[in-house]
Amino acid sequence: AFDTAHVVRLLGVVSQGQPTLVIMELMANGDLKSYLRSHRPDIENYDPTLIKHPPTLKQILQMAIEIADGMAYPSAKKFVHRDLAARNCMVSEDLTVKIGDFG
Repeated sequence: AFDTAHVVRLLGVVSQGQPTLVIMELMANGDLKSYLRSHRPDIENYDPTLIKHPPTLKQILQMAIEIADGMAYPSAKKFVHRDLAARNCMVSEDLTVKIGDFG
């Protein structure tokens, strides 16, 4: 397992029975793709009471830095992710972004 701040932590594996279960740290806001889509303004059905504010430029830049940091560690270990995409970046409750789905 990778031991770095911006890779989703593997907590354990349950191999008894089928399917095999992988236990990962909780990333409460799900994947980055879904998070960004759910926080973009909906011009057609605008309702100010339901709006989820999009991330600020500062937050987006922080997310990019965290993704880069998350990729630096496995790269230094000669490991290639092969499927880095917003759907494989996970967002925690405090908006920290971590790389997941290493296959």
